[in-house]
Amino acid sequence: MYNIDFAEPLWMVNYYHFIGISSLIGNIFGIYLLIYQTKELGEFRYYLLLFQVVCTATDLNLTTFMKFLPYYPINALGTIGYCSQWFNMPTHYCMLVCLILTYYESECLALCFFQKHQKIASVIAVHVFPVYAKIIGALIFLAFPVYPMIAMQILDVGPEKQLEYIKRDFPDYYAGFSTVPHFAIYLDSPLLYSVYSVVLLTMGTIFASLVFVNTDLIRLMVRLKPQISPQNYQKHVEAIQSLIVQMLVAGLCALPLFGVAFILAFQLKNGQFIGRIMFVLWTCHSTINMISLFIFFPPYRRYLFKKLRINRRSLFQVAASSVMT
Repeated sequence: MYNIDFAEPLWMVNYYHFIGISSLIGNIFGIYLLIYQTKELGEFRYYLLLFQVVCTATDLNLTTFMKFLPYYPINALGTIGYCSQWFNMPTHYCMLVCLILTYYESECLALCFFQKHQKIASVIAVHVFPVYAKIIGALIFLAFPVYPMIAMQILDVGPEKQLEYIKRDFPDYYAGFSTVPHFAIYLDSPLLYSVYSVVLLTMGTIFASLVFVNTDLIRLMVRLKPQISPQNYQKHVEAIQSLIVQMLVAGLCALPLFGVAFILAFQLKNGQFIGRIMFVLWTCHSTINMISLFIFFPPYRRYLFKKLRINRRSLFQVAASSVMT
């Protein structure tokens, strides 16, 4: 019997509140910067803006509207967010929404890489993909979530039958789950583990594609440099720096998903606590992303230094005037 705590962990609830507010502020600030402070990036900033908007939607769902609580190593999740509390939305559908958003967040980042790659490739007429290849690739990426969604829908036992299922297969936890207002539980089966495998394989494939495209981008940039002005070249460099930073942060924050798969595959005794830590790490993506961009992305860094200099000047003027008076 696993030691599963069915009470709402106060530290995790407070963390969701904190990271939800900080992520929302960071994402809105990022949207503002992309619209008004990165015009030198041209139309490419709209692709970055799309990625930022999807990040905002994903974070709002994870930290505000859904708020997942794992009951690992049993394949069960609870929700304490507004969608469940106010609208009585089943946890199963909350999970599907977050799965889709997470998929498309990673795919929007891949789209940014691909668009920049093709923009540079078209200038030097190297590695330019034909239109049909782009359409096929887009359809494949859009179809990635279809299998996991269909499979999870098959595995869902429904809110009415969940307690019956637990009483039959997990009688030791029946009393605990009876106190949980919103949760979803899934039967251990090859179909369930195929879903985990497909999700992890897809995320790994997307990340590997990003690495491959980025490697080719570096080679293309070497050939591009003699053909354009230093100013235009610097714009391309800065855009690629932004993508690399966000790729590394996304890869780092996706690692908890592999941690969750490890917990479920090996039925770890302390799986619930480890799972909570994995969810905490997963939801801090946007905060880490914005901090990283302010450190490594020149347009954001220039904006920050400009504001800091203005603030320092204003403080100095106030201090000087107070001394004079």
